[in-house]
Amino acid sequence: MQCGFLDHLIKKSLNCFLYISFFISIFCLNILCFSSTAFTQEKNQHKQLVHKKSIRKKSHPVSHKKKKVHIQENSQTQSVNNNEGGGTAAAGTAVGVATASAAAIPAASSIPSQEPEKGSVTGLPIPHFLSLRADVVNMRAGPGTRYPIIMIYHRRHMPVKILREFDVWRLIEDVDGQKGWIQQAILSRERFFITTGMPLSVMDDKDKLQDETKEKSEVKSTDSYISEYVSKTQNSQLSGQGIIVRTVPQESADPVAILKPGVVGSIKECQPNASWCKVKINTYIGWIPRSNIWGLLPQEIIQPH
Repeated sequence: MQCGFLDHLIKKSLNCFLYISFFISIFCLNILCFSSTAFTQEKNQHKQLVHKKSIRKKSHPVSHKKKKVHIQENSQTQSVNNNEGGGTAAAGTAVGVATASAAAIPAASSIPSQEPEKGSVTGLPIPHFLSLRADVVNMRAGPGTRYPIIMIYHRRHMPVKILREFDVWRLIEDVDGQKGWIQQAILSRERFFITTGMPLSVMDDKDKLQDETKEKSEVKSTDSYISEYVSKTQNSQLSGQGIIVRTVPQESADPVAILKPGVVGSIKECQPNASWCKVKINTYIGWIPRSNIWGLLPQEIIQPH
């Protein structure tokens, strides 16, 4: 009875041992299979990387060689320049700087042409010259009657330079460089000049504005600025006596009149490259050096009329 029980127990134990051994062996096999798979994948990836590197090396063998050659040539050139004393290196540097600066300068054709500025109201070029229409003209500090009067002009036909336009007001500059605003209605497009060399006679004391109606209306005649009328046949030495008006545009021509600084006259003709302009003072017509009059732009043309 006891022997049968022991035999049965031994059989049970053997069966359990076999089952456990079977499961352990299966587990070990799975581990081995997983390890071999991972190793195979890693090996394949390594082979692919090695293959890609070999392809890159084969596709660019010449460029690497060229780089090495350039490096060797540059090192040889630097050594030769150092041996020659640095003179050639300095010249090479100067040439490089000159080339870079020349490349930085744009071509003349690529520079856009600058159009002259034009007035916002009339569209006329800025600056340009006009003349005073009235005997008494007030210059103000700003474009409006609320601004104070800073100058009073007593010179009809005196030229003024227009610098800016705003509504019915114009920013002007006179022969002395004084700037201010006057109304457009008292300006004329007739072209006049004034001889240079003397400040303008103007009234700038605004406390006397209400007490001098008649005195201010007395305008100095152009004749008061003419030193002397000279006959065409007179050939005396006139240098240093004033600005000489001549019959033709030549220094040796016969004189017509001698003008003091501040004379206002009409411009009849003036060419851009000519040094003489044809003018009229009262009934006298002649030629005067362009450098002695104010009221023209440097290259402005006044057609004969």
